[in-house]
Amino acid sequence: MKVDIFQVFRDRRSIRRYKDTAVETDKLEQVLDAARLAPSWKNLQCWRFLVVREQKSREKLLAALPVDNPGCRAIATAPVIIVVCGDPTASGVENGIEY
Repeated sequence: MKVDIFQVFRDRRSIRRYKDTAVETDKLEQVLDAARLAPSWKNLQCWRFLVVREQKSREKLLAALPVDNPGCRAIATAPVIIVVCGDPTASGVENGIEY
């Protein structure tokens, strides 16, 4: 399947309401695999992905987010949340610049 990446960028939209149906495991794995394959500095891939499916865990995550950001409130209804974390110690330094 050939995809016009610029068309994808043009058609991008922000979702604020989510269905209450579970995300299929194969679709979730496809998204995570695409993220894993994304380029990173020196291919160090210093990111980690946390998949949050349980309602109580999503509520705890929501409680940690700023109250004044309405976009953050939308995740309360998402059936799954992917938290992307970066480990700066796993990234590296070159010419005195931390990446």
